Amino acid sequence: MNLKTLWAAAAISTALAAVTALPAQAQTLRWAAQNDILTMDPHSQNHATTNAILMHAYEGLTRYSATYQVEPALATKWTFISPTQVRFDLRKGVKFHDGTPFTADDVVFNAQYASEVNYGVQIGGRRIPGRAATFLRNGVYLPLSTVAEAFGAEYTPGVGGSFTQPAPRLTSVASESKPGERYDRVVLELNRPMPYTSSFKQGKLTLELPGVVGAAANYTTRGAYAKLVTVENVEAKKLLKVSLELPSGVGYRIYPVSSGLGGRSRIVLDVGASLSRSESVLAVRKRRPVIVLDPGHGGADVGVKGPRPEKTLTLEVAQQVGKLLTARGWQVLFTRTRDQKVSNTSRAALARRSDLFLSFHLSAFPGASRSGVSLYRFDGESGLALSDRLRLGGLAGDVRFMGAVSPLTRSQSFSSALSGSLVAGGFKVWQERAPRALILRDAPQVGLQLELGWPQNSQDALWLRDATKLKKFSSIVAASIATFLTPKDGS
Repeated sequence: MNLKTLWAAAAISTALAAVTALPAQAQTLRWAAQNDILTMDPHSQNHATTNAILMHAYEGLTRYSATYQVEPALATKWTFISPTQVRFDLRKGVKFHDGTPFTADDVVFNAQYASEVNYGVQIGGRRIPGRAATFLRNGVYLPLSTVAEAFGAEYTPGVGGSFTQPAPRLTSVASESKPGERYDRVVLELNRPMPYTSSFKQGKLTLELPGVVGAAANYTTRGAYAKLVTVENVEAKKLLKVSLELPSGVGYRIYPVSSGLGGRSRIVLDVGASLSRSESVLAVRKRRPVIVLDPGHGGADVGVKGPRPEKTLTLEVAQQVGKLLTARGWQVLFTRTRDQKVSNTSRAALARRSDLFLSFHLSAFPGASRSGVSLYRFDGESGLALSDRLRLGGLAGDVRFMGAVSPLTRSQSFSSALSGSLVAGGFKVWQERAPRALILRDAPQVGLQLELGWPQNSQDALWLRDATKLKKFSSIVAASIATFLTPKDGS
């Protein structure tokens, strides 16, 4: 048995309803809680109430003492026999509730059951089965085989193995005729989500996919409107071009469908007489959303005077995030790109054009002992009230930029997603509501204020000066934005 298997049995409560031979005494137990237990399977959850009940029926090889030290339970002692192996000595005389003796085979069974049956990674609508993760030094480590499958990567195990993500590729072109609905459908299948641009000139609809490769070919369909689809690699521009001729009076619509991070992606083209020759404003905005990054303060407004001025630090992080997003084809706007004063009116005008608005700041309050990243979301005016202000002229001439007004839950969802990613990356995060946010209230879709930390706190001041950690922080923020805005199945 290797160390991973044995410690899985020790760290996770193994399904051993093991009891020592003691006289049975009937007692009445009355218990109440604000929620019910989820399951009697100790391997399928990590729910506090459920764990509190199951610990009275199940034992692990080890357990925590009252001072949170690991102490013996079903194992009386353990010895490391190599850097990757440990031997447990099991307690003698232990039996299951039906009298069956407890043996090492039971430990092996439960370790394998816990690590191979009930664990996996959820990616979009897919659940990838896999072996259990390892929690070590406040970090969660997944087996590379599980990560590779989740991200569509190629993994070669063993010493000197490799982990590579294949290049973006057009894997197939399929077509379907919809005679009753007067349009044909062409589906471009990719091995992972990728941005694209579309254009319509002189009767030809063209899609360009930067960085994507595919087999150059002409695809003949049985449709009435999309009869020929041409795929070609444009090596000079390092992109894949897909084009089709549209007969007179025929229109189109285009939308992506993604199975989630790392999964397959499809670009759907509907071509027919019942469609217009342009994408709707909402379709364009959904395909290519506008991200507005707002580095707080600027010019004479220095902001918090920490280890580095707030205006300087927020601009640096916003530009790092924007650079990462732009390199991957996302549309990014900035409220400022240099050290200059920007009025709240100008910031609000850009916020109203956004699909996602993120404002960067530092935290400060006299005498505060708090530390960590703070995420503030607007929680005052509803989307309906925002629409009312539009109709009453309270938002001036920016109505044309707003495709729709989302409920406040969109900002909450993004805040939760970003918080989870930052915590996984080793950052301490607080999520807050801001009922009187001046700029966030103008973001029609998603609006957050991200405060990087508290300069008066020694730990925060240290990482705010660390260029490597700032780059890691920016990378997490950029990845969270891209993941959140990537269309999901059916959306």
